[in-house]
Amino acid sequence: FIAEVTKIPVVSEEKFKQAVTLLEEIAVLLADEGLSKLAEKESKSALSLSEERLLAITDNVNGVVYQMQLFPDRPPFFSYISKGSMSLFEIDPAAVIADPKVLVRQYHPDDVSALKRMTLESCLSKKTWDLEFRLITPSGKLKWVHAIATPHKDEFGKTFWTGYAMDVTERRASMEQVQQSEQKLSFYFKRNPLAYIEFNPS
Repeated sequence: FIAEVTKIPVVSEEKFKQAVTLLEEIAVLLADEGLSKLAEKESKSALSLSEERLLAITDNVNGVVYQMQLFPDRPPFFSYISKGSMSLFEIDPAAVIADPKVLVRQYHPDDVSALKRMTLESCLSKKTWDLEFRLITPSGKLKWVHAIATPHKDEFGKTFWTGYAMDVTERRASMEQVQQSEQKLSFYFKRNPLAYIEFNPS
């Protein structure tokens, strides 16, 4: 049979664990910011410091950090989305907050059902929203995105999902390459019982 040996970039699961830890801290910052505005007990300098801490965390993440409310029958409401949306979604954060449909319209048609199903399940059970899906950016690029968001309640009892989305297009391409190699292996194995090795250093 023929075996192809290639270098496969892998997105570490540890990166997602670090992201989840980061989200918990961001959720606290967002909640604190809301409380300070309502109670009006914090000074403007304290609020500014909270905002600076939030931006320092989210603007240096290789991906998109967001906070949203989910609904079973309509697009999500984003209360916060980091500037990483410019590189991942090719959309300004303010545009997503003003009209979430600009993001929803990017969803790949074949993944819409899975996205709706995950949203419905997460809304009803208040469980983590976790899915890999495709989208088509305004420039026409096809991207694979892994988004994960954990639910939590604010001071009024409303449930928000604080999440992190990252581009996993390269990983998905590598997975497809492996699948093609396995199919090739199976084909040659069935045709020839002798063993061959094909080495690809790239």
